[in-house]
Amino acid sequence: MKKTNYILAYTCLLFLSLCFPNQEVSTENISTNGTKYFLGNDGIIHIYVNVWGHVNLPGRVMISEGTDIATILSVAGGPKSGADLENIKIYRDNKDKRGNVVYTVNFKNFIDNGDKSDFIDIQPNDTIMIPQSTSSYFLESISTVNTILSLVNLILLMSSSN
Repeated sequence: MKKTNYILAYTCLLFLSLCFPNQEVSTENISTNGTKYFLGNDGIIHIYVNVWGHVNLPGRVMISEGTDIATILSVAGGPKSGADLENIKIYRDNKDKRGNVVYTVNFKNFIDNGDKSDFIDIQPNDTIMIPQSTSSYFLESISTVNTILSLVNLILLMSSSN
């Protein structure tokens, strides 16, 4: 398990170095409330967010402060086929003024109409969860069961011919 974590961490670092080839990022915490912001040598403020779920490159990504969710999904390789883009969840470390820690974004509105009204400001350490649609999950499960049954059928055919 540790080997897998090291490989994943190395892959993430390699990916970030490819995405931000000329940007060195200091670990200087410039926040006063414990939230992590990083000031790059280029003077741009960066934050880390987590992208989980039905995307091509899930993981922790470093982005410039003010980056919208469309760009973050692009950095994560985009959603996989079968992603439920109407119910993207954003989880916060800290409650907002209304006590909310979970937000739902309907990204399909943006895809269909260019409407960004559902977008919220992304904050450091937010976790963005892109769920798999129920129909996609069902079809994927059927495909797995079908493969297993085909293998069982093949084994039975081979054993009956002996």
